[in-house]
Formats: sequence, C-alpha cells, structure tokens
Amino acid sequence: MHLFIDRSPDGTFAAFVAEHRAFVVPTLCVLASITHVPAGKQLAADRQLQPYLSADAASNLGRMFPRRTASSHSPRKQSAC
Repeated sequence: MHLFIDRSPDGTFAAFVAEHRAFVVPTLCVLASITHVPAGKQLAADRQLQPYLSADAASNLGRMFPRRTASSHSPRKQSAC
C-alpha cells in the first residue's frame, strides 16, 4: 500500500491499520517521483548505497511518473457499441 501524498492521515489511521492487522510500507521514492522531487536520483547517487543497487534498480530510482495534463484528469468518453 502506498501512503498519502495529498494530505496527512487523520489520527485514526494508525489504529485502523493495527485493528486490521495490516502494515504500511512507505514507498517514499515512489511518492517523491509522483510529485517530481528527485529523491530517487539522490539515493542512486549515494556512494554508500551504490554497491547494493543493480543497474536496473539505480535506473528506476532516477525515473519519474509523467506529469498529468488537465485533459488527463477528465473522464474519457466511451463510444457506444
């Protein structure tokens, strides 16, 4: 499960997770790439971390999600069959 990026969870979130015996993995690099913060690139450039990263992992840390345009927020029209 990914965490929130638009707002902080309310005070009941932790209790809800615990009650349902779930867990949360904060995928911070994914969240940063959605908001176009280059945190993954900084991690990939860290000399202490580099020995543990495959070439694919380092490359993926440098990627960003595409920016959404105003038209990508609009629902798509469906054609009639």
